[in-house]
Formats: sequence, structure tokens, C-alpha cells
Amino acid sequence: YKETMTAKLSTEETKECRLYFNSFDRDQNGAIDEWELRLALESLGSNPSDGDIKKLMYSLDQDKNGLIDFPEFLRAIQIQKRNEERPDKDQELISAFVAMGGRSDKSGCINADRLRKVLKEDFGLTIKIEEMLDKQKKKQNKQKKKKKKK
Repeated sequence: YKETMTAKLSTEETKECRLYFNSFDRDQNGAIDEWELRLALESLGSNPSDGDIKKLMYSLDQDKNGLIDFPEFLRAIQIQKRNEERPDKDQELISAFVAMGGRSDKSGCINADRLRKVLKEDFGLTIKIEEMLDKQKKKQNKQKKKKKKK
């Protein structure tokens, strides 16, 4: 149980987490209560409301004993680290669009033949690209017709 929660943290990171945890655990009982959590967040520059503290405690306190113990604290750090490592999905799409010939401001066009080649040959994807391109073409034609009527 403990190993899976700390698997994404290095030994050094786990040691640092222990130091932070101990500094937040003012009464040194091995757990952080609501008051200690508030002090910890305030020391980091936050001004949490009572509701914020309750929500945070509820989400972190897995055994629902009203306290955050060290494994629960590590899990919170792991989640935060994972969220920081996860690339922005929009940025990934924009980067792919630019790599295919579009512009970073989301304008421009991608060559359909090049898209087919990259998806099928380079990545070996078996998606129904022709269907997707036909749908997109129909959508564009409808938009053009609407513009002409105006």
C-alpha cells in the first residue's frame, strides 16, 4: 500500500515530504488536522475558507478519521506531481496541428493526403480517416452555403 503511493516519488522527494509534513504537524502526533492544514496553507500564502479546508480534508483523508497521516499526505503530493507532469491537452493538439502545417494561432489548413499518410503509415492508426474527412468536408460546405445566403 505504502509503496504504490510513493512509487512516483524519489527517495529524496519522499524525505523532503517528510520534512514538510513534520513542520505542518505542529503537535507532532503523526497527523495533520484541520487547524494544522489551515496553518500550512496560510504559510504557503493561501487564505482558505472553512469550506476549502473541509473539502481538502475530505478529499485527502482516505480513512475518514479527520486527520491526514503521512501516506495520505504523500498521495496528495503524488497527485499534484502527476498533474504537473501531465501536458496540457490543448497544447498537444496545437503542436500536432502546427507539425502538420497549421499555425499556432489555430488558423490554417492541414493537407488531407499528408494527414492520411501520417495517421496510417507513420502511426499505424486504424481510425476511419476517410469518414472523418468526409464529415469535415460536409461541415465546411454547409458553412460556406450559410455564408453565401447571408
